Amino acid sequence: MFLEVLEKVNEIQEIKDIVHPLPNNVPHMAIAITKNTDCADRVVQLWNNRWGNGTAFAYHSKASDRQELMQTLKNNKIKLVVVVDMLQEGFDHPPMSIAAILMKIRSPVKFVQFIGRVQRIVRDGEDRESPSIRADIVSHIHDTFQNEAFIPVE
Repeated sequence: MFLEVLEKVNEIQEIKDIVHPLPNNVPHMAIAITKNTDCADRVVQLWNNRWGNGTAFAYHSKASDRQELMQTLKNNKIKLVVVVDMLQEGFDHPPMSIAAILMKIRSPVKFVQFIGRVQRIVRDGEDRESPSIRADIVSHIHDTFQNEAFIPVE
């Protein structure tokens, strides 16, 4: 199940990097949420085995050297960060434009907070909003949505 979602995330990233490139050729990034640290680590291993070692990491309470991981994220050196409970609220990184939901989120508040991580404004080099860049949400039930009223992407 995880691999199918990750394949969709990678496909969306490749398309967005070509059709809607971010300023300074920063890659579109994804954030995925899992139910526990073991799942998060497994998702990272699947991603790194398939799309390049070191292009994904897990950011959770058991992760070693979270400061270094955060700096790697801020330097736009990864394509996927996998979380359990951390970075769900109060964290903004505009290159994140894809959310992968790999668990059932029972709380509407947690759902909105998680989706909010990929709905931040991306600005061009002249500090203008880029209206062509949208958030994509890929769920564990293989549905993909855009941020505008969660309309399915074809």
